[in-house]
Amino acid sequence: MSEDEISELKSLELEIIIKVPPSKNHISIIEHYQRCGVKYFHLFNSFPTKNGGASGEVIREHYLRLVKRVNRVFGDSIQIIGGGGIQSVADILAYSEAGAEFFSVSTLFFHPLKLIKFIKDYKNENIKLQ
Repeated sequence: MSEDEISELKSLELEIIIKVPPSKNHISIIEHYQRCGVKYFHLFNSFPTKNGGASGEVIREHYLRLVKRVNRVFGDSIQIIGGGGIQSVADILAYSEAGAEFFSVSTLFFHPLKLIKFIKDYKNENIKLQ
């Protein structure tokens, strides 16, 4: 997306969220969009593989390390939406400790019973994030 396209979207008074791939150049991608005025970044999507993409629990630890790195580089200048393998309240807390302020729980929607348990646990916990 170009700077002109970002400016056009911002003129509509919309917050823009850039979904960043877990590539080697994720820092430069964030830097580019930050210069365009974007402050919300979704880290990350499924991890590309030969057979499509890996998602869920198998990628969580790797993504937590990447979120920590992005948080160290950018600090409070951006807002991080953490995602990848969130299956429990403990996972949300881990992403929060890594620097995420918001959370994406997409994979859970493919498992309705896990999603219901997650929602019940989330409602019953006295969660204190950052």
